[in-house]
Amino acid sequence: METATPIDVPYQDVSSARLCYSLLRGTPDLEVLQPISTIDLVVPTEGQSISVTIGILGASHFMSVRFPDDRAIAEVLACLELREADAIARLSCLDLSGTLTQVCEKLNQGTYRFQVWCQDWSETGCQEKVERLAAQIRKANGNTEAGLAFEFPSSETDRPLDRPPVTLVLLRIRNSSPEVFELQTVHSYPNEGRVVFSHSSYE
Repeated sequence: METATPIDVPYQDVSSARLCYSLLRGTPDLEVLQPISTIDLVVPTEGQSISVTIGILGASHFMSVRFPDDRAIAEVLACLELREADAIARLSCLDLSGTLTQVCEKLNQGTYRFQVWCQDWSETGCQEKVERLAAQIRKANGNTEAGLAFEFPSSETDRPLDRPPVTLVLLRIRNSSPEVFELQTVHSYPNEGRVVFSHSSYE
């Protein structure tokens, strides 16, 4: 994929069926997550600001949000079950059979929503959606949009892949509104011929 940065890091998340979702109170433990890359975006709101950090964890991602009152939440979608006891929401062994899985929570006078679904790479429109998100990341302006796009090498134990594994994460302030932002992600599993999409928003 031309718009994804090649990275010499082993691609370890080899099964979409192992993905787990967690919504946590507080900031995530980065020593546990060991992100490959992170990026920050500040969302202005009524003279204050919301600080958002996104990161790529192999074929996984996290988003950490810190509100003006110093409360924080963290979204993690990874082949990893986090043990934090104060999780707000948790989904293990996601049903990614094509149906949409959703979470909706009232947080800090706003509403957080999360959706995740899976498509076969050969399904009509799937490749186009991946390419479109990659192009949007490439054009991100760094003020109201920030993104990460990485292409991983295939490991020697993988069966031959017809395309490289990629992970794409785009954070965006919608319509330049100071209190609305969204996260779109792509996690590809070419060894399975599948792509996992997710969409999160807070408003």
